[in-house]
Amino acid sequence: MTPRSHSLALVACLLLAGCAGPFATPTPTTTPPPDIEVTLANEGNATYTLAYWTIEGPVDSVTEVTTLGETRVVDNLTGTAGARLFRPDDVTEVRWPAAADQEGRFTLPPGSSVSGPVEDPAPGTTVLFLVRTEDRVQAWGTADCGPDDALTLVDVRWSEAGAGLGIGCEGLGDGGTPDERTGR
Repeated sequence: MTPRSHSLALVACLLLAGCAGPFATPTPTTTPPPDIEVTLANEGNATYTLAYWTIEGPVDSVTEVTTLGETRVVDNLTGTAGARLFRPDDVTEVRWPAAADQEGRFTLPPGSSVSGPVEDPAPGTTVLFLVRTEDRVQAWGTADCGPDDALTLVDVRWSEAGAGLGIGCEGLGDGGTPDERTGR
């Protein structure tokens, strides 16, 4: 065989094996979501329990249980991406969707905080959180960045004067720049 026929044989072999040529399919590249840094802070004058959960994808609704034992549905929670914060005055329990996984529950004395990552979150993860005393829910909320961005930061701060919620979002795969959305 001549060098030219060796080259033609090699090209024919590669084409038949699907390793080259116009029919080769590029390997898709996806950027995995970054870890989510969660901070829970008690800036109040009493001890409170702060807890958080994660769930893959959006959360359409949750159920509140009132001091009278009645239930009410709060819906349209993730119709748009962002931070949603609620301060009910008559709620004893919030029922999350069954798929929610509790990541942490902390009883925090005044002036203390905890923080840590949610490692390897699923794309489109929503964080749910709750601030409570023994008998009452003081605040609860949800945080997400929608289907095209990744949640990177959730910062929940509680005091008797009010609650604060900050979130960070980062674009995935589109070369987007990180941005922040906050709710108070």
